[in-house]
Amino acid sequence: MKQATTINPEHCASARSRDVPISTKHSVELSNYLRYHSVAFAKDFLEDVVALKKAVPFNRYRKDVGHKPGMAAGRFPQKAAKEFLKLIKGVEANAQSKGLNAGSLKIVKLLANKASVPFSGGRQRHATKRSHLEVVVQEMKKAAKKKAAEKRSEKGSAEKGSEEKPAVVEKPTVKNEEKKEEAAEVKAAPVVKEAKSEAAKTESKPAPAARPAVKETPIPTPTPKMTSKETVKAAPQQLSPEDLLKQAQKKAAEFNQKEKDQKAVDQVSNLYEKLKQDGTLRGDKK
Repeated sequence: MKQATTINPEHCASARSRDVPISTKHSVELSNYLRYHSVAFAKDFLEDVVALKKAVPFNRYRKDVGHKPGMAAGRFPQKAAKEFLKLIKGVEANAQSKGLNAGSLKIVKLLANKASVPFSGGRQRHATKRSHLEVVVQEMKKAAKKKAAEKRSEKGSAEKGSEEKPAVVEKPTVKNEEKKEEAAEVKAAPVVKEAKSEAAKTESKPAPAARPAVKETPIPTPTPKMTSKETVKAAPQQLSPEDLLKQAQKKAAEFNQKEKDQKAVDQVSNLYEKLKQDGTLRGDKK
């Protein structure tokens, strides 16, 4: 029999289901098969059981239970598998909310107990099936070790970085200082010679004679001449027959609109006069 693993509360998550209307025997067989397996395996297996692709091996309650392919006694407890699937998904969500790695969860504890049995009403009373389910999952040790190793590597890299930052400054020795001074003197010597030679050249050359000043005569600016094209005024543009037709239509529309407005004003004034005379707009006075 597999040995129970030690439960660490910091790396665990749990979930419970009370008074679930499923068979306790089927729940016991499912819990015995899925215990100490990963959450991913349990979800895939339960989905296959619901789809009638895989059977659950029955090792304890196997009286008059037929054989299934690849095993001895087995069944397809669909109703119990659906409730177990809900429970597994719930505990996975609890683990994620707690900050655990959902991809490395292992079922450490999975129990199925018989609940109180309520009887149905009526003349032929019979007991109903009820079960309590409980599951606890824990992060696998490999994932926990990986996390610890990553933290250690991060700390080590930070410490190495802090150690590498202060650079070692070499103290200049007396010989190095003397070599540097000699090199500076050697470099400065040719510069002085070149400066002296340039000064001697400038002294030997005679100064250039001053040129007589030349009076600047103002350049006359050309006056713009008027061309014959500019003098001729632009002839008025002739409108095309389409534009003339549009203008005529526009004026006719405006004239019609004015006539309609005038008619409306006349009608209103007539009604107003009639109202003054008769006291009503109806045809006959009473």
